[in-house]
Parts: sequence; C-alpha cells; structure tokens
Amino acid sequence: MKHLLSTILFLFLLAGCQKQGVVRYQMDGGNPEIDFLEVQGDTLCRFYGPGNIVLECPCRREQQGVLSIQVTPLITARLRIIDDRTLEGEAPFFEGVWVRQ
Repeated sequence: MKHLLSTILFLFLLAGCQKQGVVRYQMDGGNPEIDFLEVQGDTLCRFYGPGNIVLECPCRREQQGVLSIQVTPLITARLRIIDDRTLEGEAPFFEGVWVRQ
C-alpha cells in the first residue's frame, strides 16, 4: 500500500511539472535545438540567447497584433502576429518567420 501511494504521488508530481500553457515556435528553416521561442501564457518567453544560454524574459501581446519581448530593461523585441500559427520577427532580434510547433 505504501508503494502504491508513493507511485500515485510521483505521477501527480510528474503531471504537475508538464508545461501547461506553453506555445513553442521554431524559426522556419532553423535548428530546432536552438532556434526556438516558447511563450508561456502571455507574460513570459524563453529562447536561446548569446552564449548558448536560455533566457526567460517578460513578454506581452499588444492590441496591434504584436508580441513584445523585453530582452533587457532598455531593449524590446517585436514579432508581428501573422495568424495563430505564425509570427514574423523584426530585425535585429528574432528576425525571420517563426512557426508554431
């Protein structure tokens, strides 16, 4: 009985660790290991930054059909929302087409 309860608890913890509310985009023609953008809810984005580190930055969807990512306190990157599966990034950050996975 003790092992059964431990197993059930483990499965609940594992299910709770799944990424819920995460939308993953990949750069069209890019390397899926590093050319990705994960939007978590409407407030946080994850992506590979310089030096091969994963950065987590605040983001927000604007009414004009733009996803804004606050890369640093002084730098905001913008991606235009083409449709529910496609983003188009502006230079110099996230330049190119990003497709939902």
